[in-house]
Amino acid sequence: MDQSALINLLLTVNPNLTEEKAKAWVEAIWEDIEATRAKGGHKIVENHQTFQQVAQWIRSHGKHVHYLSDDPVAYIMLKGKKSNGPLH
Repeated sequence: MDQSALINLLLTVNPNLTEEKAKAWVEAIWEDIEATRAKGGHKIVENHQTFQQVAQWIRSHGKHVHYLSDDPVAYIMLKGKKSNGPLH
């Protein structure tokens, strides 16, 4: 599935973001979900399942991401180091 749909969803939910920031958030969340799944020893799933998980995360938390960090990758890395857990 195309991540541009997720970027558009995030921009709709949070108009405070630029398209560049929304893209960075979508990519970071996508990678975090896949990495968390792999660390847990789970099998690789179809892209549409990851797409659905990212979309759910955006619907649940997307309106607040502009408060978290200007750098989504750094935020996810710091969160992972503090709690040693997933972003979602």
